Formats: sequence, structure tokens, C-alpha cells
Amino acid sequence: MTLRRPTLAFSLIEVTMAIGIAAFCLVVIFALLPTGLNTNQTSVQQTIAAGFASGIVADLRATPVTAAGGNLSPRYQIDPDTKATLSDVYFKEDGSSNRGGDSVSATTADFRATIKITPPDTPPGPTHVYIKIAWPGAAPKPTNFFEVVTALDRNP
Repeated sequence: MTLRRPTLAFSLIEVTMAIGIAAFCLVVIFALLPTGLNTNQTSVQQTIAAGFASGIVADLRATPVTAAGGNLSPRYQIDPDTKATLSDVYFKEDGSSNRGGDSVSATTADFRATIKITPPDTPPGPTHVYIKIAWPGAAPKPTNFFEVVTALDRNP
């Protein structure tokens, strides 16, 4: 009587099942790639917008306080002592804007800033600043935006 040694190999069914499972996993991973890329792009744009908002706040805080008021901020030429809503501050991704000497227009802008300044009704008190950075800048009603509200001490 001859003894048969067991063969050490995979059957065709086992190989087919392994390939099927691997293909299913790859399809799921490839289906998630666009979502991950969109999320990454949105987070990059939000980070850029937060940087612009931070720059606007820093610019307003750098504006000297005088009893007469009327001082313009050094970078963006905004008067933090006047009740106003500005919606014409446009930015490119590289940081250039239509204020401060750069040539950025509404049609070429990547981001659009709306700044609402509300000084106190009866001084002394904080000046409230609402900043909304929206993108794309040329869109009439952009769906992506970053908002921040801050208070400035503008008391002489």
C-alpha cells in the first residue's frame, strides 16, 4: 500500500475567493478617495480663510487709537472707529488683496471678505468686528465660508 502525502497548495476556489475579497476592498477604498480629497481641499481653504481673518484682526488691532478717531489700518486701509460694512476686500491664495496696493479684482479673487464693524453706542466699550471670508471669491452666493467675531478695545 502506498501512502499519499498531503499536498501543500491552495485550491482554485480559495484563490478565487481571495481575489474577490481583495477586489471588493480595493473598490471600497477607491470609492472613498474623492471624499477624502474634497475634505482635504475644504480644510486647506478653511485654514487659508482663517489666516486672512487673523490678518484682518491683527491689522485692525495695529491701528493707533486717537481721541478724534478716523485712523485707517496699516495693511487693509480699514477704519475701525466707523460703523461700516465692507464687502469689497478680495484675496488671492498667495495673500495679495485689492487693498494695500495689490491688483486683485472681484473676478480674479479666490476669497471675498465681508467685514462688519460696530463701535460701542456709548464709549467706553468694545468695538465688535464680524468677519466672514467666503470662497470662491467671484461667486455671487458662495457656499463655503469661515466666520469669526472679535472685540477690539478702541478706547483712547
